[in-house]
Amino acid sequence: MEKACFWSNCNLFRVFLFQEVLDWRFIVHGDSLLVSFVNCT
Repeated sequence: MEKACFWSNCNLFRVFLFQEVLDWRFIVHGDSLLVSFVNCT
């Protein structure tokens, strides 16, 4: 039982971490696009 709980917590943590990394990459990419756009205008 404890192992199942541990594994589900690990999977939840991995999904959460994955989403955080995706959000971070999206934000950085969006910022770089915005900067390049401002530089062009």
